[in-house]
Amino acid sequence: MKENLKHNGYLDFLKFLFALGIIGVHSNACGFSFRLISSGYLGVEFFFLVSGYFVTREAIKTRSVSSSPQNITNHFIKRLLNFFPFYLIPFIYSFVVYNIVHQVSDFTVVLWNLYNSLFDIIPLQIENFPSLCVTGVQWYISALFIVSPLLYALIFKYGNTFTMVFAPILGVFSLGFVYFQIGSFSAAGIIMYNNFFCGLFIAIGDMFLGAAVFEISEGISQLNFSKCGLWFLRITRMLLLIGAIVLVFANSSGYNDLAFILVMFLYLCLLFGHPVRLPEILNTICLELGKISIIVFMVHVKTGELVNYCFTNLTETERFVLYYLISLGLAYLLYYVTIMLRRTISLKKLFLQ
Repeated sequence: MKENLKHNGYLDFLKFLFALGIIGVHSNACGFSFRLISSGYLGVEFFFLVSGYFVTREAIKTRSVSSSPQNITNHFIKRLLNFFPFYLIPFIYSFVVYNIVHQVSDFTVVLWNLYNSLFDIIPLQIENFPSLCVTGVQWYISALFIVSPLLYALIFKYGNTFTMVFAPILGVFSLGFVYFQIGSFSAAGIIMYNNFFCGLFIAIGDMFLGAAVFEISEGISQLNFSKCGLWFLRITRMLLLIGAIVLVFANSSGYNDLAFILVMFLYLCLLFGHPVRLPEILNTICLELGKISIIVFMVHVKTGELVNYCFTNLTETERFVLYYLISLGLAYLLYYVTIMLRRTISLKKLFLQ
């Protein structure tokens, strides 16, 4: 039986690793004069691909049990209720920090800021809609919020016909459209062209390719490898991961972005097809690291601004180290605060029978 990678610490470690890359690429947006990792934004492509894989797996599994269209609605509502608390708590923190850093003392201004953040709360950060971007530019969250149920519905209706034929074609077409429009998948390029809709095309492209990853990895999982074959698979997988990390640290360019997506696509096919098994203790540690990947993405921008606002007496390097440490520590704190609140107030029991 194929191992459940949702409980595989190796995948969670990769989530944590690429979340750190996203923090590094946003350092100049937080008030620092440098960018630690040139192409750290490519971590977003990794998260989209992985999300596409898991949405596909869940849709195929549900489709095999029941073909009722009601399952699509139930899936969307349950995912929303599961995700929203982990989104709302970091948003509240970021909103408070935003008003502190901007020295807002008038309560009416706070209310006005809250009004202008309504589409950030939903979350639907769309071009020309009111937005303060208190958690940073969150097109990634908004696009994921929209494309996940779309992908689920298409797979639920058309099954393997979609995942094996239409998903890879549409995925390549969507990424090609963005590439020829702006020449890069960086946040700066997306914002200059059209923040939300370009981000939506990237999400469609990556997540639909994630559906193709599911099909290919399922085929790989059915193969019986010899010892030589296993070593070849492991070495190939390791080289692909090293290549992906090198591309993250390379200078930003359209070719670099496309190469990363291709390398990560092949890597995930091998990883999901033949999972890496870690020792129990190391697996537990990696699972803990993976828990904060989304939350740290949401709090790091305002944490950087807060550090630069409060610790002006420190050198920039010292503030940068503090920014990383506080972002990670705060993400853990907010994660467990959210867990406690969910146990106290269950949104599922409140809205669903």
